Amino acid sequence: LLSSGLLAALGQRAEQVAPNMTATHIIMMLNASAKMGWQPQPSLLKALSSRAEYVVPQMTAQNIASILTAYARMGDNPGDRLLAALVSRARVLAAQMSPAQVANSLRSLAVLGQEEQRPLIVALGHRVEAVASQMSAVSV
Repeated sequence: LLSSGLLAALGQRAEQVAPNMTATHIIMMLNASAKMGWQPQPSLLKALSSRAEYVVPQMTAQNIASILTAYARMGDNPGDRLLAALVSRARVLAAQMSPAQVANSLRSLAVLGQEEQRPLIVALGHRVEAVASQMSAVSV
């Protein structure tokens, strides 16, 4: 679809501006990469991960669910430090998550092989109990 030269140029520019990205920018970059089947260079993934670690404290429940989903779609583990920060923030926000956000977070943790994130899974399980009647066929 896009030439490798264009993707390389976009990847280089994204790496340069990564220190200024918001959570939404990071999520959009990861989702676009996954949708195109493009594997960004390790240096870009590192820059995105570093910035994501910095903005995690400001992330909303939607941001947490979306970034976990983006990494799962890419089939790429976010790394121990970022994952720990995301899991910690998700535990704080679990009670605010919508049914879709809970479902996407649980699904993404499974895809990423993070079933051992017991405290978060328990917190999300409690949220499922609270919102189960609102869950759609897709969410269950």
